[in-house]
Amino acid sequence: MMEKKLLNQIVRIQKTHFRKAFGKGMSDQQCRELAEKLRKAYNENQFIYRQDEKGKLIYFFQYQLSIMQEFNEQFFHVPLFWSRETAGARKKLLSEIGKEARKNKKEKKIKRMLITVSADETHWIESFKKSGKLTYIELVGKTDESIVRLKKLLKKETKPKGFSFSRLKASDVPALVKLDIESHLKDPSSRMRDIFLKPIGKKLMKNFYRNLVKSGKCFVLRKDGKMAGSIAWFIDQKNHYGLVASIFVAENFKGQGLSKVMYLKLLEEFKRKKCPYYIGSSTTENVLLLAKKIKRKPMNYSFIVRISML
Repeated sequence: MMEKKLLNQIVRIQKTHFRKAFGKGMSDQQCRELAEKLRKAYNENQFIYRQDEKGKLIYFFQYQLSIMQEFNEQFFHVPLFWSRETAGARKKLLSEIGKEARKNKKEKKIKRMLITVSADETHWIESFKKSGKLTYIELVGKTDESIVRLKKLLKKETKPKGFSFSRLKASDVPALVKLDIESHLKDPSSRMRDIFLKPIGKKLMKNFYRNLVKSGKCFVLRKDGKMAGSIAWFIDQKNHYGLVASIFVAENFKGQGLSKVMYLKLLEEFKRKKCPYYIGSSTTENVLLLAKKIKRKPMNYSFIVRISML
């Protein structure tokens, strides 16, 4: 069983990351969920740590084996880690992660690691930029604040005319998949570009949109019957977060401010569903630029690293 003293130290560290990302403390429910997650990882021998002679943490990490459908691959995934801010502690942590990853590489035939770094851990972000590939940045924003900022931005621009929203229909899926893939393939900064270059990319997107038809959680933007883009979402019911699942603007409609229009539509939906915060992931330059303008903050960076690099 995980010692209470150890558990409390880790929860305190994670509370600090959370406060820096959200500007507020974790709720009691979130603390309980984190503690349960840590206990489960500990019991399954997927939580590794070291303490000094006084029982204070030197480093820890949690790992799991995760199948990422978009890559059609299983990863050695480290979603949570920390070390003291000393070269010695960092070196020992990396060595321990490498040791565990190589063991899984041999036993489970896993080639790559996915590691998630908190945005305030700037040393680790710079380190993994050199040894890995950034696959996405997770961004967090305040729903009300972003709505206000989007409305101000749209007032300064020529408001797009003749556009309307509708929910995604099954008959929309083939054309939408084609437009979505085309949009990402022409953007070198998109994290989805490499995936769409693979044969499995089209199949994954078809399944993605078919599920959104069932859930009703995708708005399609149209003009004169033509699809101009879409934005999709999920909602974390437990924590009351809105989750941006995808957004794209069709090539023929880019440069008209439609991303702002779609984000505003979605955020008003989040507000209606009483989600004070929303989260989404991207590496696309235009998305990150707009995120900065509406005060969304980076929360986590995720890197893909070859296990042989550790």
